[in-house]
Amino acid sequence: MKKVTTPYGNEAFAFDEADIFVKAAKGLWQMSIAIKLATDGYVTDMEATGSLKGNAASYRTKYDISYRNVINRIKDILPYGYTIFSGPTGPKGGFGYWIADTGIRRDDQGNPAPTVTYK
Repeated sequence: MKKVTTPYGNEAFAFDEADIFVKAAKGLWQMSIAIKLATDGYVTDMEATGSLKGNAASYRTKYDISYRNVINRIKDILPYGYTIFSGPTGPKGGFGYWIADTGIRRDDQGNPAPTVTYK
């Protein structure tokens, strides 16, 4: 896993392996979104649905719903301590999603990890 920055300047995290993300995808189009999110740490709406042409463009609403569904499924399978945020992501502030650190860590049994307090 590596720390990356979205074109808009948000701190994001990219994963070395996209295997867990691909499990959330249903079909090749969703798989391409899942792999992009995993390897780049972010995906913009323009990258996901902006390039639809021909007959696919007439189904844009269905693609938008499918896009949100795969993002929600990926959210459910992310490792502890990470979540997906939405908001300005693209270079001109275009909407998108990115993987962010929640700051919450858990041990192997799923219990919150002990925190260190300074006096």
